[in-house]
Amino acid sequence: MSIIPGTATGFEAITVSTVAVGLTETKVADAKAVMITSEDGPVRYRVDGENPTSTDGHEMWTGQTIWLRDTAITLFRAIRQSSTDAKLRVTYFK
Repeated sequence: MSIIPGTATGFEAITVSTVAVGLTETKVADAKAVMITSEDGPVRYRVDGENPTSTDGHEMWTGQTIWLRDTAITLFRAIRQSSTDAKLRVTYFK
């Protein structure tokens, strides 16, 4: 996505450690799109509802931003790739 898809309706920071995590269910409920930026370490993620592992899934490097929309938002799961916990900064759009 090259343009912001609507009005920002929420923000959160999620710590990503050794157990795969998704986005906060109550924030996802009305979201049409999300912007996710990784900080403090690389993560692996999947958008098919399955849990990634530290060696399986799409790589997301520190400082990288991804956009998700539709069902990929609810199916998103991430886990840290290295020995350092990462932080995801997530903005929700309506």
